Amino acid sequence: MAYGLGSRLVSNLERKFGHLALPNLLHWVAGFQFLVFVLSVIDPNYMSLISFSRDAIFSGQVWRLFTYLFFPQTMNIYWILISIYFLWFISSGLESEWGSFRVNLYLFFTMFCLTSIALLLPPFFVGNGSLLATLVFANVFFAFARIYPDQQILLMMIIPIKVKYLGWVVAGTLLVKFLKAPLLGIVIFPGLLPFLLVFGPDFIRSASERGKAASRRANFQAASHDPDKETFHTCNTCGTDDVAAPDLEFRVAADGDEYCTPCLEQMRRENETVSESKSA
Repeated sequence: MAYGLGSRLVSNLERKFGHLALPNLLHWVAGFQFLVFVLSVIDPNYMSLISFSRDAIFSGQVWRLFTYLFFPQTMNIYWILISIYFLWFISSGLESEWGSFRVNLYLFFTMFCLTSIALLLPPFFVGNGSLLATLVFANVFFAFARIYPDQQILLMMIIPIKVKYLGWVVAGTLLVKFLKAPLLGIVIFPGLLPFLLVFGPDFIRSASERGKAASRRANFQAASHDPDKETFHTCNTCGTDDVAAPDLEFRVAADGDEYCTPCLEQMRRENETVSESKSA
């Protein structure tokens, strides 16, 4: 979770409470989903015992605050096995990148946001909790897609597709839900808050850097048409030079190439992110 807001705070929490984290938490969630699927096949009324119900929670059935997470996403045996395997696969990727503590923190914070919203809204907004479960797994999948956008998987065990494209499909599915029932936006948009908090600053910073690089590249291309001007410094990353951007400073890095200061700063941030991820 070194990609966004509060990374230093998260690092401090991890040093103090990291030993309390549950390893492979999403593996357990996948296992309980399969168990609930089996029990629901045996007794179709079983899921009513673990569904989200505000009245039942206030009457003392506190397990309903989190058991909606174990709702199987489908009742088809073929698709339930695929969805559980996929959740297992995502869990391994996130644990490898973040470590157990940060995966725990992300999942619990997501559930806290969604459960809090559900307790404040009338029951018809959240129903039995299946929408809440969908949003929890959407947050988890969006995180995985952001970290491993070019990871290729086999859709239906046959069609190769990159994870980032599946992320757009999931986002499109949520958009369709919202367009069909706009009132669900009261749950959907706040429900995506954990993902936006973690990755939003990274999106904004990346967009800003791309805009600056495009501007410098355009200035460089415009200046390159003037044959009377000679350049002395050229950035190895974005291609701008001291003619196109006379106010920029240039430095020669350890690799022997020359870079402008904005690109050097971006490289420094990326190296710090990689170092934090490895140390985690």
